[in-house]
Amino acid sequence: MVRIKRIFPIIIVLIGLSLIGIIYIQYSWLHSMLLLKQDQLKEKFQKVTESLATDLEKYRGASKPSTRSNSFLEESSPDDFFKFYSVSDRLTTQEINEKIRLAFIANNMKEVPFEFALIVLKPGEHSYTARRSQNFEEWYYDTINHTSIATPLASRPGSESENLVPDELLMIIIPATKTLVFKDMTYLIIAAIAFTVIILSAFYLTVNTMIRQKKLSEIKNDFINNMTHEFKTPIATISLAVDAIRNEKVQRDTAKLGYFSSIIKEENQRMNRQVETILKSALMDRQEVQLNLKPLHVHEIIRDVADNFILRLQEKQGMLETDLSAT
Repeated sequence: MVRIKRIFPIIIVLIGLSLIGIIYIQYSWLHSMLLLKQDQLKEKFQKVTESLATDLEKYRGASKPSTRSNSFLEESSPDDFFKFYSVSDRLTTQEINEKIRLAFIANNMKEVPFEFALIVLKPGEHSYTARRSQNFEEWYYDTINHTSIATPLASRPGSESENLVPDELLMIIIPATKTLVFKDMTYLIIAAIAFTVIILSAFYLTVNTMIRQKKLSEIKNDFINNMTHEFKTPIATISLAVDAIRNEKVQRDTAKLGYFSSIIKEENQRMNRQVETILKSALMDRQEVQLNLKPLHVHEIIRDVADNFILRLQEKQGMLETDLSAT
């Protein structure tokens, strides 16, 4: 029992450390995966903006196609052939939105919502927003929950539109990468939490079972000690009764002989009851015990106990008085 008491705290500590270690490893793994996916999403976002910039820059500089008839009979202004246009002049908001959407799909970002704006930059003058989506302004000021990338759209050095078309800035806003990654990892996080709860439940059941086994072991040891004491008492009483019967005076006295014989019989019955108690305790451990409830007279029990101890008291020159006046 002493050994179990010493080992029990060590087992609890080891299980606790193992549990903490498993939870820490899970947390570290999820945190690392979260950071990795965030970096991957940022790279995708950067790739999308770069590919869009390359695509949209093609619309800068060339003369805007005429929507009028090509008939030589119609008059044409020389400005129609030598005027250069920016992206915002050539593409509508819906067309830019569609190009961004297709770029997102091409980079496996189909489910990612976005807002955008196309800003015209004029050195020495006020810049202005030429094209923008419906909720761009709201998302732009909500920097906590959103991430943005601004990509310049400029004419290539040496091109015909250099210094003739104002530079532009394409700004795209998406929800914060952390939010998107969390949404993408929802099932994985739920599975990790569920697995942790299962481990905690197993830990609780293990510790609870060990505590119950420890208490049961203590109860059994106490029971054995009590039973040992209970067996010693009738054995000692029987031993005294046998010694008394061997006395010649007692052997000649039929009444005393019968008295001591009855004591031996009662103590023997008492030992049998103790054996039955032990057997019943075994049934109780298996939850198979059936109680046999019946009324008992306490005075009779007290008298039986007093009669059983009278010999031992006489040996010690003691006295026993009972007051059975209860009703």
